[in-house]
This record gives sequence, structure tokens and C-alpha cells, in this order.
Amino acid sequence: MTRINVLVAGGTGYLGYKLVNALLDDGAYSVAVLARVGTRGENLENIKKRNIRLITVDYGNHAELVQAMQGIDIVASMVDYHAVGEPQFALIRAAKAAGVRRFVPSDFSSNVDTMQRMIHDDPAALERLINEVGIEYTRYFVGFSYAYLFSPFMGIDLENKAFRIIGDGSAAVSIIYSDDIAKYIAASLKDPRSRNAHLYIESATITINQFIATVEKILDIKLTVATEPVGHAKVDPASPNALQEGHLISYLTMLGTGKLQNPRQDNKLFPSVSTLSLEEFLRTRMDEVLME
Repeated sequence: MTRINVLVAGGTGYLGYKLVNALLDDGAYSVAVLARVGTRGENLENIKKRNIRLITVDYGNHAELVQAMQGIDIVASMVDYHAVGEPQFALIRAAKAAGVRRFVPSDFSSNVDTMQRMIHDDPAALERLINEVGIEYTRYFVGFSYAYLFSPFMGIDLENKAFRIIGDGSAAVSIIYSDDIAKYIAASLKDPRSRNAHLYIESATITINQFIATVEKILDIKLTVATEPVGHAKVDPASPNALQEGHLISYLTMLGTGKLQNPRQDNKLFPSVSTLSLEEFLRTRMDEVLME
């Protein structure tokens, strides 16, 4: 079987390196990693030690990007959300010029307008450019990452054992383990059903109240829960933290109104992928939690 040539842009990052591993484990792909000039870190060194093809470029140099993508079938962008604007657009233009068949943009959140506007200045610009240049795509919408379940944006203050809810806690949210994102991408890119598709994947669906109960049980703690009615929370525009508080209220409102629950589950399309439960994550992977 002919392998699919995949270039992972940002393959030295947190999620990018997980995708590199998942693609190699799958066996259907030949994998190369695209990194910015000056990139450093443990993942970069591991890629070098494993003799994975590594290409370093200046994302601002179109000719370099086009050259790096020669012979590539799929470019998977795993760039940080700070780079999902023009740097990612540069990858799309170069991919088309190099004859790449498909582009996987860095999304990996929820396909909700409020969330998309937090990530993209213009949420429609990404697919507009993809359609303009004429390249296949696959977009993955995944809900809330396990790694951020203990960040302020989930409403939890683990240090002080406090939890803030907008709503009554009965709304559901789609959650996912980062390794599961990588495994679903590897399982789906070789499947023709992923062509020009929006795929909704998750490790679990859970209500806020169920999340609280699970955390209390597994971590053996008692959380003090403060609830607020939807639409009640306000931001003081004079506050030096007004922007951060506004984002937090937006997140908590999306959580409290069920906006972060995927509209459907496409997991069933790829039954070979086994996911990690929230309970198992809390028991064995708490070192991967990001508190900020």
C-alpha cells in the first residue's frame, strides 16, 4: 500500500508531536515535520533522535514553504492558536502552490461563533481562503480539552477548591483527551469520508454537575460551588482585568448554555479508536493538566 505523505506544521509542539506519533503508529503515513527557524525544545530533539524528516523554514518566506511541501499529500497544521491567522494562511497558499492535495487547519475547539471569534479575527476567513485557492480540507471540532479542564475557563479553582458556574450545571459539554484528537486524525485522514468534511469528535460528553462529582470522587476533595444565572455576570469596563474577565464570562456562558457540546458525534465513523475516560485521566494523567 502506498503511504500518504503528511507534513505536520508545528509538529514540535504539544499537540503536533502527539499527531506525529499517532501517524507513525498508524502505519499508513510517511511523516515529516515543519518547524520554524529557531525552534527549540525536547520534542524537537526527540524528532532528530528518531530520524524523522525535519524541515525548518521561515513562515514568512513563500518560496521556502513551497519547496518544503514538494511531494506532500496532506499538510496538517498544528500551529499554536496565536498563529492561526496570517501564518496559517501562508501555509495554505504555499500548500496550493506546491500541489498539496489537502490542508488540515489548526482548529481543535468548538464550532461555535463565540468560540471561533476568540480564535480567529474573522472566523469565515479560513474556509474562504481554502475555497479561493481550491484545496481539499478536513476540519476537526473537539469541544473542551482535558488539559484545560482545570483552567479558569472551566470555572474551577483547584487550589482553593472552588467552582464557578453560570447556569444550573445541567448543560452538557464535549470533552477530549489530546492523544485522542491525534488518534482520530490518523484514523480519518486515510478515509475518503474525511475529504472536505467537518468532523466532530470527542472522548466523552458530560454535564458540569457530573464533572464536579467526578472530580470530587477521584481527587477526594469537596468543591465549593457558586452559581450565577445566565446573563447575570457583568464586566466592569474600568477593571484592569476587564478583557480577561470578559473572555472568562463568555467561556462560562458557553459552558452553562450547552454551546460547547458537539452537535453530533462522528466517533462512530472510526471505531478502531479507543478513547481515554475522564476518570482514567484524573487517576493517571493529572501531570498533563494546564492550570492557566
